[in-house]
Amino acid sequence: MPFLSVASIQREEKINGAIINIVVKIMADNVQWRWIVECKKIGQPREVRHSLLELRAIMAECNDKNVYGVVAAPFLSVESRRLCVESGVGYVDLAGNARLSFGTVFIELHAVGNPFMEQRSLRSIFTPKSGRVLKVLLEFPLHAWKVQDLVSASGVSMGQVSNVRKLLLQREWAR
Repeated sequence: MPFLSVASIQREEKINGAIINIVVKIMADNVQWRWIVECKKIGQPREVRHSLLELRAIMAECNDKNVYGVVAAPFLSVESRRLCVESGVGYVDLAGNARLSFGTVFIELHAVGNPFMEQRSLRSIFTPKSGRVLKVLLEFPLHAWKVQDLVSASGVSMGQVSNVRKLLLQREWAR
């Protein structure tokens, strides 16, 4: 955009005693803006709420009216983005979602899906449902089990049986 230019980018700048992840100075229509960017590894609503509280406190201490808060993460859910909008804070994520609304500038982009979807592994193999699968496996140790047969024998969901199977194979406790 011809009316926007980046004047400077600084990492880990200290503002009023708080350490900011990134501070970006932007020129927009010959007006200098300072973005205070809070970077998060996870863009879940709980993390975003915490960032918003920090950003609001920092922005309130700044005596500059041209300060704009931005939350950045690998992926921000619809709920996280809504929280940012309600707080008057911008957001950007690596999936392609962005909303920057300051001064005379308004930029909004939406991406489809989450390319950073994380597969969660089974926390423990010693839960009651996992134990039912293990009990069946240990009762018939030489039987070559199919996932659907284990579902029927243990009374546990297919996803749970599959997760137990993966964990046993990963730890090399089964072949």
